[in-house]
Amino acid sequence: MNLKEATQYIEKRQNEVSSLLFFTFARKTKLAMSRPLIHVAGSNGKGCTCFYLNLLATKKHGSRSGTLFNSFARTANEAIWIGGQPLKEEEFLQKFEEHHSLYEKYQLTGYEILVDIAYRVFEEKKLDLVIVECGMGASGDPSLLDDLQTELGIITNISLEHTEYLGTTLSEIALSCAGVIAKKKPVLVGPIDEGSEEALRTICAKKKTSLSRLDRPHLPHLVGGSEFVFDYPPYKNLSISTVAFYEVGDAVLALEANKICPLLGLAEEEIREAWKGKTHPLHCERKGDFVFDVAENPAAIEMLCRSFPTLGRGKPVHVLFAAKETANISVMLPLLDDNAKTVVLTSYEGQGARDEMGFALYTEDHEYIQNPLMALMNLSMRFPGETILVTGNREFVTSLWRMV
Repeated sequence: MNLKEATQYIEKRQNEVSSLLFFTFARKTKLAMSRPLIHVAGSNGKGCTCFYLNLLATKKHGSRSGTLFNSFARTANEAIWIGGQPLKEEEFLQKFEEHHSLYEKYQLTGYEILVDIAYRVFEEKKLDLVIVECGMGASGDPSLLDDLQTELGIITNISLEHTEYLGTTLSEIALSCAGVIAKKKPVLVGPIDEGSEEALRTICAKKKTSLSRLDRPHLPHLVGGSEFVFDYPPYKNLSISTVAFYEVGDAVLALEANKICPLLGLAEEEIREAWKGKTHPLHCERKGDFVFDVAENPAAIEMLCRSFPTLGRGKPVHVLFAAKETANISVMLPLLDDNAKTVVLTSYEGQGARDEMGFALYTEDHEYIQNPLMALMNLSMRFPGETILVTGNREFVTSLWRMV
């Protein structure tokens, strides 16, 4: 099997809900992860937070650092990074083929396969620090093997996402993320409501650990149309290479982790060097007049909309949007309508994709074009020189990004 085939195999299983079969598989194959770990959970911003943490860990530990992301843009080996580079193709395929028959037997999901490969690679390389992005939620997440050496747990934020699996209130969803809280190890949280914070503090008390909140970044502003500059005491005039305002908050989480985690502790100049010129794929990523950003729930759409003034470069933003059947589009579409000049609906080939019937309540007020590439070209011809934003479900955004 080559990398393209392995990627397709994993992608077909990316949207499947994890089952307890993974932990049976882990016991049978003696999967373990004993390397020092920063574990990241939350409703939004996990990937971006891990992106900035990965850059810091690489600066500090070089090839003795590793990161597991729960998704990838091009090929599956890009979900696993060693020393600032994606896992080598031959290493990825070797590990994939080693247990491929068992992936079939136990019907592992795409993320569970990535956890299996990443943890075995991290163990074999005896890394000094590992960053791990959780899948959906955290309690019962495949990344939560027994006896993890968690040095810091991070919960980026809490929003009403995946309520059919994680809970129907913010407090319940917060508790579902509490799996990253380790005994006597610090916990860092981003913006959360009082009820969620109270629920998490209860867990922290039981595990005899502390919960830290973020300060606000000072004076975030766009410079040169390509990077955000901000202060976060004691750091001044730090910059990240993005036009996405929401990434400032994710970078700040990484900065706070740098203060808290003894395995980081980089100096200000080292942070600047680590982040300089680095961009996170599919987060307000521009290709000509097209911008691609994954935003799968209302909170993510709300944060994305705050970046429209910088995305549009002073001109209107036009949106091409697709979503899963389970997405809360009754909240997401009004947010887009309030901030975009045009919102066109489309679909994509994928399990659980919302089709024209799924958008039936909204097609009176929104144009629907079944073919996403045709819809994108249509918007480009109608609004030359203006920004066309492709957003919504990850599978949709990724597939269209690859076509352009």
